[in-house]
Amino acid sequence: MNAPQLADNYYTPIENDNIDLKRYISLFVSNWYWFTIALFLALSIVYCINRWSEKVYTVSSSLLIKDDLFGGVSTGFPSIFPGTESYRSQQNLENEIGILKSLKINYLTIQKLKDFHVEYIAVGKRSIVESRVYNNSPFVVVYDSLEKQTVGQKIGIKILSDQKYLLEINGGENFTKELTFGKEFVMPGFDFKIELRDKKNFQFDSDASNRYYFYFNDLMALANQYRSNLSVIPIEEDASLVTLSISGFVPSQEADYLNKLMDVYIQYGLDFKNQTTGQSI
Repeated sequence: MNAPQLADNYYTPIENDNIDLKRYISLFVSNWYWFTIALFLALSIVYCINRWSEKVYTVSSSLLIKDDLFGGVSTGFPSIFPGTESYRSQQNLENEIGILKSLKINYLTIQKLKDFHVEYIAVGKRSIVESRVYNNSPFVVVYDSLEKQTVGQKIGIKILSDQKYLLEINGGENFTKELTFGKEFVMPGFDFKIELRDKKNFQFDSDASNRYYFYFNDLMALANQYRSNLSVIPIEEDASLVTLSISGFVPSQEADYLNKLMDVYIQYGLDFKNQTTGQSI
């Protein structure tokens, strides 16, 4: 009879979880210049972003939506079908949120905000830093109708004194002309004049950049942009108080938009209610 054979013994070595510090230190020392370059580039990118990028601000407001604002279409409905009050209230709230974010309401809002029709940008001395100047530019563009203007075309302005300025279109490649404040400028696609915003208190600073540019906005595109960025959220479930919020580069400009939007919405509701009442009579 054969003798029983012993099973083979297997030895599994225990892995060493200790970190080999000497190896990593040696690796770092031998490649120190790569780490230095990477750190320098990362810090430079962070500095440039914080130094020259425009800050984004979020502005919020609250609005109470009344059930009878749009003609009281649900009046008497719960008495006929008991238990539908909550459903009708939620449905009405969703409808009003849809109206607030509709293109029609936002377009009416943009139409009434005349200061939104022209975008003013201040340019730094090195032509690197640009900042929006809402209601704060030293000059203002005066025009009769947007239909006579070319939307989206940048028009450069360099203030030369309290009387003169240099106007440039397409960076001076197509058109450059020295003009007087208050004199009408007319050419194909443009009909406007540049006036000092506060002529009595304006003081020309030769050490400043004095460089700006502006362009006329497409109102429909601007309305679409604002309604896309607009957030309308109820403060609680089934609540009729909603929070309107929007983000932008100039807090005062975004606040003006929300205030005007709420005014237009309320007036639109009153007009709708009066129209419905007149039809009912």
